[in-house]
Amino acid sequence: ALIQSFAVIQFLLSLDSYSDNTHFNFIPYVYIVGQKIFGGLFLGHILAPTLDSYFLASIYLIVIFFLFLFSLKRNKFVSYFLTIHLIVLFSTFYKFKLNPEILIPFENGPRYFYIPYLMLAWSLILLLAENKMWKKLTASIALIFILFSSLTSDFKTKEYTDYKWYEHSQSIGKKEITIPINPSGWHMEIPAKN
Repeated sequence: ALIQSFAVIQFLLSLDSYSDNTHFNFIPYVYIVGQKIFGGLFLGHILAPTLDSYFLASIYLIVIFFLFLFSLKRNKFVSYFLTIHLIVLFSTFYKFKLNPEILIPFENGPRYFYIPYLMLAWSLILLLAENKMWKKLTASIALIFILFSSLTSDFKTKEYTDYKWYEHSQSIGKKEITIPINPSGWHMEIPAKN
């Protein structure tokens, strides 16, 4: 309960951190939750983009709700895993609150979603120990989707664009330069050496 309270407080603080001059836009978060969290874990980077983000985000919310409901009655570890899942997720949202759109492409920021993926998968694994057959079957199907998602990704991400780092690096220290880096649209500004 204490960990869950911290997750709620973290979420409320992240919502409250937007000033009156900043309009909160929830649409990028729908895409991130639908495509990246639910779609990325259960459907993979090939199938998920073909489906509606609002639909996938809705399924995600239903899954989280029922897993929390299950965990309150039976298995506290599921509750802990889901709380960690949400804390890391909301911390990521907070970190990228000024530009959440950067997280939408599948190749951007996979490290921020590894722990939420893992916590959700472990929660499903714990469901396999349940006595009720429908819970075991549901968890088994979900875990098969996770396996399918992993297999279709070839266990690797898309290669980064080569922005000719070597050529740009030859000018470091000689003059002020701007070097493009991954993910697409990012860059480094390096001042000239005095």
